[in-house]
Amino acid sequence: MRRVSLARYCPGLMVFMALMLAIASPAWSAPATPLSNLAVAEADVLDENASIEQLSERLDQIRQGVTSDANDDLLSQLRLGAMQVQRQADALTALRTTDVEKVDDKLKVIGPVQPDEAATLTQQRKALEAEKKALVAQQDQASKLTQSARDLSTQIVNLRRSQFNSQITSRAASPLTPAFWQSIIRPTQDDVARLRDLRGETADAIGSAFSAENRWLFITSLVAAILVWTLVRRVLERLLAGAMVSWLPEGRLRRSALALGVSLATLGTIAGSVSLLRWGLESSAELGADIASLANHVLALVVFSAFITGLGRAMLMLQRPSWRLPPIHDEVASALGWFPKVLALALMVMMTMERINSVIGASLALTVAVNGLTALVVAFTFAGALLRYRRTLRKHDLERPTGLAGLIPFVMVIWLTLILLALLAGYLTLAYFLTAKLLWVSLVITCAYLLTTFFGDLCETLLSPRQPGGLA
Repeated sequence: MRRVSLARYCPGLMVFMALMLAIASPAWSAPATPLSNLAVAEADVLDENASIEQLSERLDQIRQGVTSDANDDLLSQLRLGAMQVQRQADALTALRTTDVEKVDDKLKVIGPVQPDEAATLTQQRKALEAEKKALVAQQDQASKLTQSARDLSTQIVNLRRSQFNSQITSRAASPLTPAFWQSIIRPTQDDVARLRDLRGETADAIGSAFSAENRWLFITSLVAAILVWTLVRRVLERLLAGAMVSWLPEGRLRRSALALGVSLATLGTIAGSVSLLRWGLESSAELGADIASLANHVLALVVFSAFITGLGRAMLMLQRPSWRLPPIHDEVASALGWFPKVLALALMVMMTMERINSVIGASLALTVAVNGLTALVVAFTFAGALLRYRRTLRKHDLERPTGLAGLIPFVMVIWLTLILLALLAGYLTLAYFLTAKLLWVSLVITCAYLLTTFFGDLCETLLSPRQPGGLA
């Protein structure tokens, strides 16, 4: 009987979960953010040739959005907006400085006032002096605007740091208490009302996408996205494997190049399918501001989750064990085959809930609870992988890895213990912070290992005595 693999259905399951969450899940993880503040953060991009008045108006809008009620995501966007104003004001200051120098050169050509000079020279000098005065005034305004934008950016950084320090040291209900689950299962009436509005807007968008005039365009883009996601990815991976055998010499370079190629192929095809789906959605559906923002975030999360899945597939290489890059036993690789897919799916679910909450502006109490739930889910996923790893080693009497590779399970046990202790003590935001760092460090180490191994194998192959470069 042919074995059914979860990997075949994981991408489609991610999309299905994302759509279900966007339509019907509760809001999960960010502090309340007024809709006016969201509108400020998602304002149109400034034109590169924006005037001082436009830059000043945008800075005032950003300043209005900087409040203690704004969440970290919003403050981050506002800081980027302030930095953009600062950058364009700097450029405008430099431009006005150049203009003033040009006017000064013209005044030098005319020279000082002469008793018997022509009236045209006098008029020209007065016009240039008036122009210089206006340019100097604009230069001063741009300089003050630059300083104001810089001060506002610093203020936002300090506010984010203050919020982080206050949240990470605050205690809440532990996951062992009913109060923790009560805030998640039964959100406030305001949260329910906001979610109901978002669900209605989502239903309207889906209805417009499946209307008579837009139905086939959306279905075509959806089918094309699925084909790119599944068929094109498999064909591309087979072509990559054949190319490695045909073009690359025997050795470790084949394995590292294939691992890198599988990761990039997975990421590229997922990004392509997501772009097709986004194009079909934007072309066929009437999206409101909240739904458009949520759709962009969800599709970006799909790409991120696919990136995690691609890295896991490249490292474990279950279909071609002889091409596996890290020294992992076949039994261990098979036992851990579920981990990248489950981790990616869990992150997809939790981070989609965060995006929903950021759009509707959920309560602060719900934020802390979902931070703890996210940390709990990710910690249990990593703990399950560690237990399967140790159990497989004992069951098959396999040799434990040595060196730095042997320290990784020990470090993960310590890290997961800290996360669980923080959860049990009620420091949910601290546990969430440690969880985010665990994910970040894991991704960085995996990518660094893949890239350094590939470049090391590439240099070893190029400098091999069997290659022309090694004989030089």
